Amino acid sequence: MSGAPRKPKNKKVAPGKGKATSENKLPANDTPLIAASITPDILSNKSTATEVQLEKVLVLLRQGPKTTIDLRNHGIMMPASRIFQLKNECSHVITSESVTLYDINGFRHSKCARYHLIAEAGAEAQS
Repeated sequence: MSGAPRKPKNKKVAPGKGKATSENKLPANDTPLIAASITPDILSNKSTATEVQLEKVLVLLRQGPKTTIDLRNHGIMMPASRIFQLKNECSHVITSESVTLYDINGFRHSKCARYHLIAEAGAEAQS
């Protein structure tokens, strides 16, 4: 071993996580962004993180009833699990009905779910 001090290894940190470095810090000429403007459009978000998927399902259900196939087309591969979480962990009121659907390849899928958002958690407290 040489007596020279070792240079610390640079660890890669996910954007928005950890200390600000030259890699994830805003350039000096940029103005700080307002929190609402930095929130990405959730439906175009490609993340498979559970939190992102839960928010995406909620946004989609606010637009109207969605089927299992609709949710899978938006990157939610386990829609039933996300609905379960929204109902049981987040206290949203969501109902489901059984429907027969045909996928893009023409295959028939009986007993697919169509989910309906009835009420959001905390909506009673706001009224």
